Amino acid sequence: MTEQQETATYGPPSDVVAERVREVRKRRGWTPHQLAQECADVGLQLSANTIENIESGRRDKNGRRRRHVTVDELIGLAFALDVAPVHLVFPISEEGTYALTPSQKTGESRALGNIEFARGWFRGENVGAAQNSRIYFTERPGEEILDFIEKAEGIDKVYSPSEAVTISKMRHPSNAGRDKFFDSQDDTDAGS
Repeated sequence: MTEQQETATYGPPSDVVAERVREVRKRRGWTPHQLAQECADVGLQLSANTIENIESGRRDKNGRRRRHVTVDELIGLAFALDVAPVHLVFPISEEGTYALTPSQKTGESRALGNIEFARGWFRGENVGAAQNSRIYFTERPGEEILDFIEKAEGIDKVYSPSEAVTISKMRHPSNAGRDKFFDSQDDTDAGS
């Protein structure tokens, strides 16, 4: 079996979240009922039965998950369990590969590859191979993009300041305030 055909070690995300919720819940010594109470305390209404269904996935006769984890549940469960959502979406292990979908293979262009890279992608630190980095890094709140640009070395290789402003304005009209930063960069570039 080639790497292109190799099935990912972890994933899809709902399966990983289910396993991580179960692991963390058990590490805390909680029953599904106790986790349901903790969730209720943070405003997420899940019964113990629902938590059991999330953890098991309510598989059909073909083994497919009937019960996926919603984004609302992910955030509420992470808060109730006192962990960052990223640590429920990805396994603690640094070994293995991660699939975004049930049928994805590790060699596919949209695959995220190893766990460490996938975790960085989720945090907004890494660009997937088939993604446009110019767009990827501008889909951030204003202050984050400015921080990113200030910290990045060789950022002009990713996109020029004027390109970043254009992309940013097209995607988020509220980013017009970034002109001040980018205009000053253009002046600096012109004087070089």
